[in-house]
Amino acid sequence: MGATPQDQTAHVVLVPYPAQGHIPPMIHLARKLAANEIIVTLVNVDSVHKMLLKQWSCPPGSDIRLEQVECGLKLPAGVDASCLENPEALFDAVDSLKAPVEELVRELTPTPCCIIADFFLGWPLELARTLGTGCAIYWPGNAAWSSLHHHMKLLEAHGDLFCQGKPKFLSYGDLPEYFKRKLGTPSRRLLFDYDQDRMKHCEWILVNSMAELEPETFHAMQAALPASKFAAIGPLFPVSHHESPAALKGVSLRDEEDGCLKWLDTRAESSVLYVSFGSISVLSEDTFQEIAAGLEASEQAFLWVNREDLVKRSATHDEFYAGFLERTREQGMVVSWAPQVRVLAHSSIGGFLSHCGWNSTLESICYGVPLLGWPCHSEQRTNAKLVEEDWRVGKRLWRRGDGGTVTRGVVEQRITEFMSGMDKEEIWARAKDLKNVARATANPGGNSHENLAAFARAVKTMTMGD
Repeated sequence: MGATPQDQTAHVVLVPYPAQGHIPPMIHLARKLAANEIIVTLVNVDSVHKMLLKQWSCPPGSDIRLEQVECGLKLPAGVDASCLENPEALFDAVDSLKAPVEELVRELTPTPCCIIADFFLGWPLELARTLGTGCAIYWPGNAAWSSLHHHMKLLEAHGDLFCQGKPKFLSYGDLPEYFKRKLGTPSRRLLFDYDQDRMKHCEWILVNSMAELEPETFHAMQAALPASKFAAIGPLFPVSHHESPAALKGVSLRDEEDGCLKWLDTRAESSVLYVSFGSISVLSEDTFQEIAAGLEASEQAFLWVNREDLVKRSATHDEFYAGFLERTREQGMVVSWAPQVRVLAHSSIGGFLSHCGWNSTLESICYGVPLLGWPCHSEQRTNAKLVEEDWRVGKRLWRRGDGGTVTRGVVEQRITEFMSGMDKEEIWARAKDLKNVARATANPGGNSHENLAAFARAVKTMTMGD
């Protein structure tokens, strides 16, 4: 039975990064903390706040409060594809949120004892020191990515980096895309200077991953950060038997087309390739057309998420796309946004052609769906490498050495091999094993579940002045 608000004394403030890939996990974290009898205030930028008010409702028996701060950079639905064109402006806008968040936190009652903020905000540890509260960092990716960040100075000095805790070298091509740019701009230099301070001095680093998935890296990071509790708490979305699927609703910043689930009901088990490149990736016209033509030629049934801003459209592209839709109307279905976790949980899904963003990767693992990787930006190449070489639950469609564009013939070949090749059974077996691991760690007694419970106990101790 959930706690009533009057029984709750500990109060935490959660501050997500204003992006589709960052906000839903933080909402699930809020839900889990509230289930541990903690008051949670979730602070979002104004545009995101208005969307959540319309479509999300607090679970019964929980005390989760929604607050907003104004963002100088108007974000229509959180960070979207257009923000990739001017990352410095985005960084400056996010950095400017510190003052309004501080003003808001000072006015909250009861007085918050801890700020839990997305790592990429940069300033929460400094704010917590100013306010005299505890601070925990939410790391939105896997432990390997955090290790790369922690060793950024070493990487900058020496080039390729041996990632502590991993038995293999990460090649230059497997590194997060933004690591390869010069760190000379003031904003970028400030970002990585923040990294060093936060990693070393924050009491808790809450990682949306599983220690069972990358044990060596978790051990290495725990040894490298003796003053911090580097704890796996993922997966945060509902996967365990005691959590309701209803908790998945209302956390997306985009309108989901639920009708695709009924279409999936008409398809055979494990027969459909789900295709999605996430919320902010952008494909060139050439790349999109080669993928589409290869998919069509493969005759593989598909469900494709084609956002309006996935491609910079032209008249030529629109003509191609209209023809593609007409020719494949029996082969597949195209939607603007899908309820991804419910799609991956559907029995007709047999694979996921993905950009390998961390949420998509973790969701695919948790539902036992093999991945075919087409990494686009950020840490996605690192994730794709881990999927294929370390966890062995998928393949890379786009591979080093392919050049800028993979031809439709290669796309057709690799989709066919992925969905029906000789090693399909081995990949499926490994995916099923990791699915069971995910459920075990999320259930009571599992490592991630117990880590989050330990953090909740620590938060309650903070209210007693320890």
